[in-house]
Amino acid sequence: MTSVRHWWISLRAFSFTATIIPVGLAAALAAVSLAPQTQIAARGDWWTLIPFTVAALLFHAGTNVLNDYYDFTKGVDKPGDPDPTHVLTRGLVSPEFMLRSGRLYFVIGSLIGATIALLRGPFYLAIAFAGVAGAYFYTGIRFSLKYRALGDLAVFVFMGPALVTLGFWAVVGAVEPNAIIASLPVAILVT
Repeated sequence: MTSVRHWWISLRAFSFTATIIPVGLAAALAAVSLAPQTQIAARGDWWTLIPFTVAALLFHAGTNVLNDYYDFTKGVDKPGDPDPTHVLTRGLVSPEFMLRSGRLYFVIGSLIGATIALLRGPFYLAIAFAGVAGAYFYTGIRFSLKYRALGDLAVFVFMGPALVTLGFWAVVGAVEPNAIIASLPVAILVT
C-alpha cells in the first residue's frame, strides 16, 4: 500500500484539474457548436473525448514526474526538501522509477492520442505532437523550457489554447476561432 501511495504522490494528481478544466471547456464548446445541428448535439465524434482526456492526463502526469526527476538530478530539488510532493527528495521512490514511469506515461499517451490523429489527419497529428514535445521538454535533459524562462509561456499555450482547441477538434472535426478565444481565461488561470 505504501508503494501505491508513493506512486500516487509522484503523479501530483492534485494538479490534474489544470487538464480537466480545459478538456471540459473543449467539450462544452463542442456541444454548443454542434447543438444547432441536432437537438441533443449527437453529431460529433464524442467517443474521442475519452481517449483525448486519458491521453491529456497521461501527458500531464508524465510532465509532473519528469519535472520532479530533472529538478532532482539537476540539483534544483535537494534531499531534505520538506515539500510533501517531492518524492525523490524524501527518498520515497528511486530516480529510475521516476524517469521510467514519466517516459512510460508519454508513450502510452501518444499511443492513445494516435487513435484521434488517425481520425483527424496529419495536421492534427503535427499540432498534437508539438504539444507533446512542449510537455516533454518542459524540463527535459538536453533542452528545457522551464530553465530557459519559457515554462510559464509553455503552460499558457499548451494548457490553454492547445488543449482546448485539440479537444474541440477531436470531437467536432474542425477548429473554430471561438475555441481559441474561449481558452484564454483558462490559460491564464492554469498559468
